[in-house]
Amino acid sequence: MSRQALPTVADALAHLRRGETVLGAAMLDTVLKHNPRDPAALGLAGAVALQRGDANRAIELLSRTLALAPRDVSSHSNIALAYMRTGRSAEARRHLEQALALKPDAVEALVNLAQLHQQANDSLSAEPLYRKAIAARPAMVEAHTGLAATLEKLGRPAEAIAAADEAIRLQPKSPEAHRTLARLYDLLGQLEPAVAAHKRAIELAPNDARGHADLGNTYAAFGKREAAVAEYRRALQLAPGNSSYERLIGRLEADAGTLADKQARFDAPATTSEQKLHLGFAIGKALEHAGDYPGAFHYLDAANRLRRAGYSYAKADSEAAFAELEATFTPELIAARFGHGVSDATPIFVLGMPRSSTTLVEQILASHPDVTGAGELVLLRDLVIGATTKRPIHYPELLADLSDADLNRFGADYIRRLRAYAPEARRITDKMPGNFMLIGFIALALPNAKIIHCVRNPADTSVSIWRNYFSTHLGYAYDLGEIGHYHRLYQSLMAHWHRVLPGRIHDIEYEALVADQEGETRRLLDHCGLAFDPACLDFHRTERPVHTASAAQVRSPISRSSIGIADRYGDLLAPLHAALAGKA
Repeated sequence: MSRQALPTVADALAHLRRGETVLGAAMLDTVLKHNPRDPAALGLAGAVALQRGDANRAIELLSRTLALAPRDVSSHSNIALAYMRTGRSAEARRHLEQALALKPDAVEALVNLAQLHQQANDSLSAEPLYRKAIAARPAMVEAHTGLAATLEKLGRPAEAIAAADEAIRLQPKSPEAHRTLARLYDLLGQLEPAVAAHKRAIELAPNDARGHADLGNTYAAFGKREAAVAEYRRALQLAPGNSSYERLIGRLEADAGTLADKQARFDAPATTSEQKLHLGFAIGKALEHAGDYPGAFHYLDAANRLRRAGYSYAKADSEAAFAELEATFTPELIAARFGHGVSDATPIFVLGMPRSSTTLVEQILASHPDVTGAGELVLLRDLVIGATTKRPIHYPELLADLSDADLNRFGADYIRRLRAYAPEARRITDKMPGNFMLIGFIALALPNAKIIHCVRNPADTSVSIWRNYFSTHLGYAYDLGEIGHYHRLYQSLMAHWHRVLPGRIHDIEYEALVADQEGETRRLLDHCGLAFDPACLDFHRTERPVHTASAAQVRSPISRSSIGIADRYGDLLAPLHAALAGKA
């Protein structure tokens, strides 16, 4: 081929804009073969690799681009997105900050940084970034859909739906906008509009596996197991290499017929770490169901090690954080600050360690006609984060900096946001397990809120955490010794809360609930000031969305099957038992 006949970057870009990705990418390969230091070709090739889902290739190409053109804002933004997709948030943040330093209104960088904050569960920081992007480019659909997801997390569902509707108005054929709207209706407990929006997204992108997986998630949340599995299987047909769909199927059915195939793929050299991670959890679940606990341990241990590689857990940091809570919330402080919060008794906080029966207890409460179950809300945590971002101090130290009026305002703000989920409900549950860290704050800002502490056998709780995949950040959850260490800190803190807030916290033990369902249910309702209702005993018949790993379990009557799960693993759990005993 003569030099005159060589394709140019402009030629490649023209094909890419027409949707001819394969031809455009091939042209870029040709350009780079003849001039491997062409920054325009490298940057565009990196963007194409990112669009095609090859984040590692995108990082390689965009790193070369930035070595040649360090002020290329688009490449900084694109490489950040690639780093985000590979779980490398620190590198992503560095490049986004560089992009915005070069161009403060770079909308792609603003949206990517907002997404990074969302991944870190910091919705308060994400909202202004999305709004700044929308101000700079009002028709940017990604900014509106991101804003919608953020507003939902902030407890503003009506505004969230309005943002999603605006995205659809701007781009009626945007599958992502319809998927966002579907997820909002799902979270608000509205099955029919959620399914309709999911199906519209699938119509617009019939070969996109994510649409079917999202619809499967909605069906699963509402207890429609067969429909959920069918959608997950369709997603897997469209994306055969995405083993996360196999893990989702494994949560709902044993699927023993494909076990040997999964094991073979797990051991295959070509299987990526990400694929092994999801396969490991799926295989472990199937082997547990078959009663092969040594085999299950092998795969679950491998999956947890892979998951643990992407997280950090520093024992000393956790010990310091828990110790500071106990040192701050003294009986003297509680007495001095008590009585200045909001008297509203709407909230019922259901909290404890993950996998300690919080979902079950919320389902029992939500079966009462006077109670609406709102699920795992980040409202309280976001209020605390918002307070700390406005002061150069952190929680719990910020408490000393809050006035009585501040405490009242925080309580009122929480009630307002909570009410948005169920305006007519007499009582509303907030089932965020980690709120046990914020019990002192609850006691002062919401003195009439009820606090339900879910307790389960420590070893059973810990192994149940370890054998499940969590989509949210739980740094301690993927190592048996670290889970045991964290559990001991949690036990110490709960003992402290009972000492400084006598009578405020109602403990409900899972094993006692299984042994005496009606008696424990009556005691639970009595603590919440609710009359007994037989519907609470038939909690599995209550139709409401459940978005946790226990979604399938709460659709069945209570049973003893989960009691003693740790005993079935025997000595394989030695690191856990040592940590729980304080010997490691």
